[in-house]
Formats: sequence, C-alpha cells, structure tokens
Amino acid sequence: MLSILPVTKIVIETGPFDIQKIKNPDIEGKDYQNGPMKDFFHVREYVLYRDGHKCQVCGASGNIPLEVHHIIPRPKGSDAPDNLITVCPNCHDGIHHGEITLLKKPPKSYKYETMMNIMRYRLLDGIKEIFDGEVGLTYGADTKSKRIDAGLKKSHAIDALMISGNTQALPCGVVYKRTKKRAHNRQIHRAKFSKGGIRRRAQTDFEMFGFRLGDRVLFEGKEVFVTARRKSGYFKVGLPDGSFVKDGVNYKKLKLIERAKGTLTVSEQRKDLMIAA
Repeated sequence: MLSILPVTKIVIETGPFDIQKIKNPDIEGKDYQNGPMKDFFHVREYVLYRDGHKCQVCGASGNIPLEVHHIIPRPKGSDAPDNLITVCPNCHDGIHHGEITLLKKPPKSYKYETMMNIMRYRLLDGIKEIFDGEVGLTYGADTKSKRIDAGLKKSHAIDALMISGNTQALPCGVVYKRTKKRAHNRQIHRAKFSKGGIRRRAQTDFEMFGFRLGDRVLFEGKEVFVTARRKSGYFKVGLPDGSFVKDGVNYKKLKLIERAKGTLTVSEQRKDLMIAA
C-alpha cells in the first residue's frame, strides 16, 4: 500500500486464541488458576490420579509399575494430559507392537490456535524489519470498543480507522481493496478425457494476444480487468465486485493500462463511512 498512500505508521490488529476459553466457555477470573492439574507436581502424577491408578486397557492395578502412554505420538501430539493414558507394561508393549488398538478417541488438537498465537508476534517482528516507520499492535476488543464509543457501524473500513488510533480523522471517501489473484487454473488438465483419449489442458497460455489474466485494461472508456481469455481472441472483462461484466469482447478493443500482478488493488468510492449506526 506504500505505492498508494504515504504510510508512516502501521498498526496490526490481532486476537489471541484463549485455548482454556475454547475448552470451557464459562471459565473466568480465578478459574484460570484452578485447572485440573492444580496441586499436582507434574503431568504424570495427574494422569495416574485421573485414571484411578489402573491400566485403561486391561484394568490392571495394584503393585505394578504403571506407565503413561501418548495417544498421539509425541512428535505429532503433545505432553498435554488429554493426550496421555495410563497403561501397564504389557499393554504398553502391545500397543507399540501393533497387537493392541486403543479405543480411546484422540484428543482435539489445538496446534493451529497455538501456531497463530506464535505467528502474530513473528508477523509483527517481520514488519519491523522491513518498515522504517512506527509499528504497533492492537486487539480486536479495543477496536470494537472504540467503534461503539464513536457510534459507528461495523465495516472493514471503519475498523481500519479505529485500528489506526486516529479516530477523529476525516475519511477521504475512497476505500482501497487488495486481493490475491491467480495467474492460472489450479487444475493443469481437465478431469475428463476427450475423444481419442486425449486429456486437454485446463490452463491457457500465460500470455495470449499480448494480454494476461487480471490485466487492467481500457474498454469503451472504462477501466476493467481481463477475467477470461479464449484462443479465438474474444475475452471476458469486468470489475471484481461484479458490477460490470462483458463477455465476447475482441482483444483489439482493449488497451493495456497495467500488467496483472500477484495482487489486485481496486479503489471504491464510499460515502457512508462515517454514518452512525
């Protein structure tokens, strides 16, 4: 966006994943400190207590050296209590040799939530490395609170204004939208074979009649984008929001304005940005 606006400060809105809240929506306050492992020295002690100090496969207990087994192997799972189960040595060996199959359902994984909690700070550090200006961090709850206090309705543009911290700024009335655009169909060949057993390609040439998919072009005095091309030379053009679509346009009637890039930036006139809810 630096090519469009003179950005001197970047503020990133993020939201941490509260895994304890995901597990128990009613948790609050001191409940966070009173988890199931409270008063236990380590995970193994808690798992043995939770399982009643008996093998969860054969039910053996008493004077036998019980062991703790990972339901999902440790490299792919975790040491969390939900991923551990109490077993006796014989059953433990049987599980690892494929002679016994655990019927216990694997625990729900929260690795994606954990990854996002880590990556939000890595994203912040990465932007600081490449941006010379000020870089800040805010949270979704703060954005919502500022929007409600200002009496504004929910929208991406208004949220961006709240995130900036300059909530009294007057909007220019233009919203810039940037989206990722593909250069080809993901599928290289068509799923069905044509006559003669020939499998036709699903992708067209990268450049056709001097135009690429996503090029910004001038058609009948209107700036549009090339959305489909045909070897016959008749293209489909239109606007990303679908407000204008024209099919069967001869490529000779198009004038190239800007080459397609990995991302597409479109400006939209908005007059309702500061209308109160």
